[in-house]
Amino acid sequence: MRAVFLRPRATALGFALCLLAGAVGRAAAAGCSPISIGVDTSKANGSGALVLGRALGETFEAADTLVTRFTVWRVASEDSNWGIGLHPYFVETDTTPSWCNWPACPPDGYPVADRVVWEGSTKVIENGDGIHPIEFTWRFDPPLALPHRGKFAWFVLQDPCAAYFDILACNGSDPYPDGIGWYSGRSYCQQLPAAIEPGTWDYIFTIEFCRTEVTPTRRTSWGQVKAIYR
Repeated sequence: MRAVFLRPRATALGFALCLLAGAVGRAAAAGCSPISIGVDTSKANGSGALVLGRALGETFEAADTLVTRFTVWRVASEDSNWGIGLHPYFVETDTTPSWCNWPACPPDGYPVADRVVWEGSTKVIENGDGIHPIEFTWRFDPPLALPHRGKFAWFVLQDPCAAYFDILACNGSDPYPDGIGWYSGRSYCQQLPAAIEPGTWDYIFTIEFCRTEVTPTRRTSWGQVKAIYR
C-alpha cells in the first residue's frame, strides 16, 4: 500500500473548509425562534374523559417541522395518588374523501391512527395541589422532526387502562380554528384505536416549534478561500 502525503497547502485548505462548515451549522442552531400554537388554560370550561381505553386528541397545523415541546393538562381535582399516566401520539391526517361531508369528515382531514410520526413515553404525575391543573409536558432535545409542514393530529391515551383520566377542554367558542377535537372508541390501551370520530370540543394544549433562521454571514467564495491558502 502506497503512503499518501498531503501538501501543506492542501491540508490548510481542507482545514479552512471544515471551519466554514462548522460556522454555518452554528449559525443555523443559534437562529432558532420558538413558535407556539394551541389553546391557553384560561379558555378551559370543561374536560374530556379518557375512560375504557378511549383516546382524545386534536388536529393541528404544524407551523414548522421541528417540535420542541408538547403539553396537555389534567384537571386540578385529580390531584392525589393518581397513578394513571398519559401516553401521547402524533399522527398524520388524510385528505377528506370526496364522498364524505361534514360532520362525518371535516374539511381539514381525518387523523390516520396507523400513520404515527411520534409515540412518546408514558408520563405519570400522581399528585397536584388541588387548585391548579396538572401539566404534562414532553420536551424534545434535539427537536422532533416532522416529515412535513401542514396538518397533523395529537392524541393521548390512558396508561394503564384503568379507572379514568380527565384533560382540560373548551366547548363552544372555537378557541383553535386550525383544528378540531377528536375521540376514539374503546380499546385495551395497547395502541391508538383505529376508529376515530370528530367531536364538538377543543382540548387545551400547547405545541412549540423551532423556526430556524440562519444568521447572515459574509459570503466567501471558493476562489477567495483558495487565494488565502495559496
